[in-house]
Amino acid sequence: MILSSRIFFVGFFLLAVIAHGQTSYEKGKAFFERRAERSSDLSAKKRFINKSIKHLSKADQPEAIALLLRAYEFKGTFTRLSDDQREKTYKKAVDLGQESIDSYPTHLGIKYYYAVNLGRWGQAISIIKAHKEGITDEMRDILIEVDSRDSTFAEAGPKRLLGGMHLKIPKVPFVLTWPSKERAMQLLRLAYLTSDENPANVKLFAEALMEQGEESQAISLLRKLADNKPRPKMYLEDLRAILEAQKLLNNI
Repeated sequence: MILSSRIFFVGFFLLAVIAHGQTSYEKGKAFFERRAERSSDLSAKKRFINKSIKHLSKADQPEAIALLLRAYEFKGTFTRLSDDQREKTYKKAVDLGQESIDSYPTHLGIKYYYAVNLGRWGQAISIIKAHKEGITDEMRDILIEVDSRDSTFAEAGPKRLLGGMHLKIPKVPFVLTWPSKERAMQLLRLAYLTSDENPANVKLFAEALMEQGEESQAISLLRKLADNKPRPKMYLEDLRAILEAQKLLNNI
């Protein structure tokens, strides 16, 4: 019993020493990797993502800023917040992204996750209002830039988001004219072919196929996806796409 207590104390002491020697970025990243722990359905506990945000906010390297933007998006999307709190969380990320792009204009991670939060914030304030404020056009332009520089970034994230914008945003005469279902199909097919292990790529490509009347192929993809299990490191992100695929199948 005494030996076990000593082993526990030594182990705890070593962990404390290691943690003490970590940078703010390393601490923030470690908590971010635990973001889905103890989650229920599609709802994450705030504890881990809040700790990640706390530490990442103290770091100043571009990699930490990019991860902080990603952490804000996760918090807004997967924790229980009121509509007002959710909108403020995305807006905080948008403000940080705008400021950080001025300091690191070529950093792909900052630009991409700024665009992600820009889209989330746009959804929170309504598509038409977002377009009037230039959000949809700015998001589109940033994603095109990131994709042109790295077509595989974030598991084809720029293609996935661009394709999703073309697929989901309605055309509004004289106001919002660029969304195209044909362009959505092109982009989402490429995203799927680039990274078919990402459930969101599969789900959106299946939706594009449905839109084009290719129902049998879409159903085949959705059935395979619905039977998948989320990847541990992307648990909630993957689970959301898998559950959405199951819902789409139920509605066919």
